[in-house]
Amino acid sequence: MKLSDYVFDFLVKKSVDTVFYLPGGGCMHLLDSMAADSRIKAVSLLHEQAVAVACESYANTSGKTGAALVTTGPGATNLITGILAAYLDSVPCFFISGQVKTNDLKSRFGVRGHGSQEADIVSIAAPITKYACMITDKNSVRRHLEKAWHEAVTGRRGPVLLDIPLDIQGAQIEPDALEGFIPAENTVSNAAMDVTPVIAALNQAKRPLLMLGNGLAQCRGGGVLDKLIDRLSIPVIPSWKTLDLIANEHPLYAGRAGGMGDRHGNFTMQNADLIVSIGCRLDFSITGYDRTRWATSAKKIVVEIDEAEIRKLENAGDIVPIIGDAAVFIEKLLAREKEIHIGDISEWRNKINRWKEKYPVVTREQYTSVRGNITTYAVVDTLSRLAPHDAYFVPCSSGTTAEIFAQAVTVQKGQTIRSNHGLGSMGFEIPAAIGMSIAAGGKKSVICVAGDGGMQLNIQELAVVSGRALPVKLIVINNYGYASIRNMQNGNFNGRFAGCDRESGLFLPDMSRLSAAYDIQYFSIRGLDDLEKT
Repeated sequence: MKLSDYVFDFLVKKSVDTVFYLPGGGCMHLLDSMAADSRIKAVSLLHEQAVAVACESYANTSGKTGAALVTTGPGATNLITGILAAYLDSVPCFFISGQVKTNDLKSRFGVRGHGSQEADIVSIAAPITKYACMITDKNSVRRHLEKAWHEAVTGRRGPVLLDIPLDIQGAQIEPDALEGFIPAENTVSNAAMDVTPVIAALNQAKRPLLMLGNGLAQCRGGGVLDKLIDRLSIPVIPSWKTLDLIANEHPLYAGRAGGMGDRHGNFTMQNADLIVSIGCRLDFSITGYDRTRWATSAKKIVVEIDEAEIRKLENAGDIVPIIGDAAVFIEKLLAREKEIHIGDISEWRNKINRWKEKYPVVTREQYTSVRGNITTYAVVDTLSRLAPHDAYFVPCSSGTTAEIFAQAVTVQKGQTIRSNHGLGSMGFEIPAAIGMSIAAGGKKSVICVAGDGGMQLNIQELAVVSGRALPVKLIVINNYGYASIRNMQNGNFNGRFAGCDRESGLFLPDMSRLSAAYDIQYFSIRGLDDLEKT
């Protein structure tokens, strides 16, 4: 059997049915094997960064492991931003890159480069993957495939990368003679996880709070998380990555916390006497940069599969670490639900409801700016009211548009929101919408909210949206450039602007003409009168 055929047969047997790719000579055998396998849906994009982003978005939306194929050298290095995004947000992705022939590798001579378009992608990607390896022995392919897959989906999940030289891709192998991979014993012992301190803390709390993080991604739609929320019946705050885990209309929804959160959410977090955080990284965007001032009266129970994420919470007060899988934690807690006797917290819940009434995220006055322009708050609030109950949302990853969307969107039960805020790179929105649409089978409408500046970084992928006739609605907020950069320069450097708008050297295309070039229908909203109907 040809080794490249074996690679894709392996992935298919692991339930991979979609591969995002960009073709190249350095991966020619792998490319041909993928094309020849009728079990695989191959999705071609126009830039390798977009390949990585779409792959991550597909995995994040579907709950499956994403897969991607690129060529050697620049094809592989262009993946890096998307790989890092998947690494930070713990998304399992299986990246495969082509490589020059083993006889042409620069490592034989110690030169900077030897083979055509050669790059040492393994050394580059190793710090931001769970496993990265070049396969130089054809008989080791099974072991490396199995190890890479194990790393991607086990423990704290994340991306892996296998680099396969051209001659190895085309080599003949005997599948039955290949040696497999035997995983080491799991160092994270879920069996040893003790929820007794959690039960004791819940029973004593007067102002408890449940915070939900991306570690609960696998619990979406399974019912176990809903059961936990209903059983504890304490206020809930989701992270940026998990806005769709609880609807705004849910009586226990308490808002969103952190620098980009809302006032009632932050008041709730800062006044709690117990925080149970499950699978939430608790980075600076939530706790603030001075963690000595984060929820100073609260005992913090932090459930994390990665112990390092707890060690970083130095000077954060009373931390009770629970090391292990978030889903297992919930199962263990629910197994002892008869021991949970939370007292009367009606006054606490009433206080949160009063904060929500007093400090709404969006008011009618916020619909227009001081200059009379429509605001992003108006767009997001209107969109929230009109979007289908089963809508798929993909906001951009950074800038004022991303921040206001995460703050102001009203989530309905049944809606799906996937974002990549861990890295916060510009240019994610369009390829992320492609990955989401493919994951949804191309049947659900995907609503992508983007800023006019950030979306330019992968603007070429509009050709894929158009060519595949994907049901994507791209809502572009016209900030006349980089609004967040403009605000930063205005606030910190006395309005000395550089590269944030046309006057300071940033030039953006006419969206109507751009849409026509990509054969995408275009609408313009210029005032509040036509916002809702358009």
